[in-house]
Amino acid sequence: MNPLLFYEYGLSKTTPALPFVSTWKTDNVSSGSSNALQVKLPLINTGTYAFTVDWGDGTSNYITSYNQAQTLHTYTSSGNYTIKITGTCKGWRFGTWGDRLKILSISSWGELKLGTDEGWYFAGCTNLDLSDVSDVLNLAETTSLAYCFSSCTSLSTVNKMDEWNTSSVVFMNSMLSGASAFNQNIGSWNTSAVSDMNNMFTSAALFNQNISLWNVSNVTNFAYTFYGALTFNQNLGAWDVTKVISFAGMFQNAIVFNNGESSDINNWVLNTSNPVNMTYMFRGASLFNQPLNNWNTSAVENMSAMFYLDKAFNQPLNNWDTSSVKDMSAMFSECINFNQNIGIWNVSKVTNFFSMFKSANAFNNGGSSNINGWVLNLNGSVNLANMFESAITFNQPLNNWNTSTVTNMGYMFASAKAFNQPLNNWNTSAVTNMAGMFYWASTFNQNLGSWDVGNVKSFQEMFGSALAFNNGGSPDINNWNTTNCTDISYMFQSTYVFNQPIGNWNTSSVTNMRALFNANTYFNQPLNNWNTSLVKDMSYTFSNASSFNQSLYNWNTSNVTNMSNMFGYGSFNQDISMWNISKVLDFQGFMANRRSSLSTLNLDALYNGWSSRPVQPGITITFGLNKRTSASDTGKAILTGAPNNWIISDGGI
Repeated sequence: MNPLLFYEYGLSKTTPALPFVSTWKTDNVSSGSSNALQVKLPLINTGTYAFTVDWGDGTSNYITSYNQAQTLHTYTSSGNYTIKITGTCKGWRFGTWGDRLKILSISSWGELKLGTDEGWYFAGCTNLDLSDVSDVLNLAETTSLAYCFSSCTSLSTVNKMDEWNTSSVVFMNSMLSGASAFNQNIGSWNTSAVSDMNNMFTSAALFNQNISLWNVSNVTNFAYTFYGALTFNQNLGAWDVTKVISFAGMFQNAIVFNNGESSDINNWVLNTSNPVNMTYMFRGASLFNQPLNNWNTSAVENMSAMFYLDKAFNQPLNNWDTSSVKDMSAMFSECINFNQNIGIWNVSKVTNFFSMFKSANAFNNGGSSNINGWVLNLNGSVNLANMFESAITFNQPLNNWNTSTVTNMGYMFASAKAFNQPLNNWNTSAVTNMAGMFYWASTFNQNLGSWDVGNVKSFQEMFGSALAFNNGGSPDINNWNTTNCTDISYMFQSTYVFNQPIGNWNTSSVTNMRALFNANTYFNQPLNNWNTSLVKDMSYTFSNASSFNQSLYNWNTSNVTNMSNMFGYGSFNQDISMWNISKVLDFQGFMANRRSSLSTLNLDALYNGWSSRPVQPGITITFGLNKRTSASDTGKAILTGAPNNWIISDGGI
């Protein structure tokens, strides 16, 4: 037809639509892909298709169905091919599968429509380059860009991406997650319909573009949006976050993020109508140090690990309403500069304080004692484990706390080297775990004798290396009800000055006494009345306990299997000839490096007594340089002879 006729009859000449043009490398095979001579188009069962595909080798097919045989094409030789699709192609999804490694580039989008809410369109296409694409992708019918370019590690820029019409997009979650080279200007996008941006830039290590003007007023989920976005540092203070219910991990490991050095983030207006989650929000955001005290946090329920490893943060938070918070575990853990007064916080709903200030080296509640006024949750089980562990500066009073619902105090003050405050008012009747509670709390020395420890099952290394602990000089600790305790291993190990009576303790449930007084140089109190009938491990119990020399004649050792190094390097000189050692398998170093503290009378009695009862064969045991007399010749011979075959080392006669 004569072109002039278009104008003569009032017609307009339309420009033919561009084809969807892409290049592929057939031998980039992977798990789930076609073979090295093939290309398989990633069509989907919900798609709409009416297109001609030119395979780039002189072959063409007309495609109308996602499962049509011709969607898989076989070439005569492997290599790079340009594929052109002309016509309707709605629905395209690799989903980290198929020929994701074979597609190399796209030079024009043509009539391609990704789909409606499928997402995962180019996910896993690690070789994809879109820097030279000539037109704009049609997103008119697309509501989801979820995982669109996830793990597209070669994708640095997408030409004309800033011109994309994203006004209909609702889901952008994980859109660029793992796109480690991506750094495209997309600040002009219309995001007014988006509700989900979780993980959107996760591990997009190079992304640092201005997106401050985005309309995020409908977003409810910012979980892990910038997680591992290692270079991102833009001002997001103008964002409308009033509908957000999850900020979990939003800036986690965004190691340079400091809101573009602007304090505007303090103006964020939070959602106060629905429960809000801030767990991990700034975890590992090691440079973040902007004010947040204006935030209305009245609906926030989870602040666990919120500033964990945020080494720069030290801003006032005293205005925060924490009345809804249930979890503050690890909230300031390793937040090494934080030292603000948070004593007026309402923590009455918190059940988990685990590691809240662990290794918060500077924290001392801003020098204020008002943390003593905290009212703990009285309606549920409360966890204080590791709460002040390695908080090396903390030394504020806590004696007013009502701890009646606390069940776990394990390692609560471990390595809290400055802490030495009275705790005698604490109600510990519900506590089941005190393991390591004052481990390496090197200055702590308070009277805990009034504590109700009747439900405690583990005292493992409770005072281990608590160098100053002697129960405040009081013998009241002898009154503890230890009926339910099963583990007292390492409890007083290297507690150098401890020497209070504990002979009244009920040890009838104890199974583990390993290293109980190991390296305790002062302790020398009677323990002969202890019920040790269930104990299996007595290894290192009095090793290096240089002062201990009390009778243990009455101890029931019938269930003990390990006595290795039990009295090594000590001064013990008592009669233990009546011990039932029938189950002991390990006596290695029993009295290693002993000089002559064990009398010949006691060593003779031991040989004669032990040899008169059943023992395990093949035992190796040492008594150091301690000597015996001929009175034990027979007893020792029974032990060293068949069938016992013990190997015994002593100081001879």
